Amino acid sequence: MLLILVFISITLNSISQTANDYLIKGNEQHELNEYKKAINYYSKAIKLNPEMAKAYYGRGFSKENLGDFKGAKLDFSEVIRLKPEKWEAYYKRGNVKYELEDYHGSIEDLNRTIEINSEETVMAYALRGSVKALLEDYEGAVKDYTIIIEKFPDFNGAYYSRAFFKTYLGDLNGALTDYTFAIEREPKNGMYYGLRGNISHNMGDNENACTDWFKAIDLGFLESKNMIRKYCNY
Repeated sequence: MLLILVFISITLNSISQTANDYLIKGNEQHELNEYKKAINYYSKAIKLNPEMAKAYYGRGFSKENLGDFKGAKLDFSEVIRLKPEKWEAYYKRGNVKYELEDYHGSIEDLNRTIEINSEETVMAYALRGSVKALLEDYEGAVKDYTIIIEKFPDFNGAYYSRAFFKTYLGDLNGALTDYTFAIEREPKNGMYYGLRGNISHNMGDNENACTDWFKAIDLGFLESKNMIRKYCNY
């Protein structure tokens, strides 16, 4: 009886180790952007150990990178079943739901991501804000980007995004202020000047609008050319 138990123990350890070997190989191929090969190794790991959450996560990640969002969603769901507090899996599933245009489902997963870990999930706030905007919840989008600005002040693009959504709410003063902050943070970004110029124009301030549009063109944002032709006596 003792020999049988020892044999079972050794066999189980061997299977576990082999599954882990496949997991490592899958990770290596994923890092090399060899996603199909990575999926093959992850699948072998899962076949040997169907409860290996890391293998499902890696396979889901590789499938996502190949554009197989439905397959990725299934794998991330398995990770959540096995590790219900793994916030990364909720974030990744929320992202693929966004790609699948399941916007309400995406927001549900992003909400859960933030509930589990609100301190390291800046991208969850950003994606949730963008998804809310797609659902025309611009106030919600502005709130999410406000949280980003307060909690993650080094996150580039937050002021620009918030300005963009404020424009949809008709808050032109707020949008103008945010574009100014965005320019202070990234003074070589011509698009920001161009968009701020558009806001100034809509507020009746063509002088400042034209100044921004010329600056935008100098920095390579050529979309402002038409505005200059129409409104700047050029």
